[in-house]
Amino acid sequence: MKFQINHILNSKNATIKLLSYNHCRLEDLNFSILTKEELKRLYSFKSDKRKLEFYFTRFLWSRFSEFEPITYEGTGKPHIENGHISISHSKKTIAIAYSPIYHIGIDIEHFNPKIKKIARKFLSTYEIEKFDLNDPPTITTLWSIKEAMYKVLNIPGLIFKEHLKIIQVGSNNKVELNYLKQNKTYPFKRLVFNDFILTYCEQDIILKEIQSSIE
Repeated sequence: MKFQINHILNSKNATIKLLSYNHCRLEDLNFSILTKEELKRLYSFKSDKRKLEFYFTRFLWSRFSEFEPITYEGTGKPHIENGHISISHSKKTIAIAYSPIYHIGIDIEHFNPKIKKIARKFLSTYEIEKFDLNDPPTITTLWSIKEAMYKVLNIPGLIFKEHLKIIQVGSNNKVELNYLKQNKTYPFKRLVFNDFILTYCEQDIILKEIQSSIE
């Protein structure tokens, strides 16, 4: 079994780790790291691909000092008792972000020409005209940060094309949230690797403002 763990961020506000693995067989895995509940969940997946993703997600999480059981909310968002966690996987790469303070959202996306083909489904006219959709890092970032923001907000029914608008991508990255009474701009961060993008946001203020609007 071959894998590599990279430490992306380690601050008082957030920790991010990345794990990449090569092809391996289920029978070569060390299932002793999983609880009975996790084993049951792993074997509920039909494909070996999904089982490997689940296993290596738990394996990577066990490398965090904050390691504790992960449960899931009704929306499918991962939940821990102490702090906040976000998980993303793309191909054979897994990313986990943890914050003791902030609600956090993370997403990784490998460069894929299919993203451009569905651009009009998740991008506004403003975004289509503003950004170079032929540039793989740019189009991938546009999709990725909307995924990460969706994880932070955890609001069923949020529409990428209507409620989230990317204002800036580059040295500074900004996304605008237009939902109910909210019209706010927030920063996000991204890292560009050889063949994929990692984006994340750690904005506790987002949830506080949204909750106030809903109430």
